[in-house]
Amino acid sequence: MQADELHETSLRRAKFFPHVSAYVAAVPTYVGGFMTLGIASKGKSPAGQDVAAVRARAEAAGILGKTQYWTPEIHVGAFNLPPYIAKHLPADKA
Repeated sequence: MQADELHETSLRRAKFFPHVSAYVAAVPTYVGGFMTLGIASKGKSPAGQDVAAVRARAEAAGILGKTQYWTPEIHVGAFNLPPYIAKHLPADKA
């Protein structure tokens, strides 16, 4: 994680979006294996997702149980940030 870059880009996104956050994803080719990626939304907060709703969408799309890494729990968990990442983000405006 590049804390300064995450902080600065998040502040820029916050000028246009009420919900600014980040998520963590496993990227085996990235040093350390995990990558922090920024996200912003004018709709619902990405951090407020429900496992049951994600599961229902995955089932409707025909992908539930067909992936080697992704699950609805992994998806929702990716937006629940550890404190060392979350402290670099601005607070939601909505």
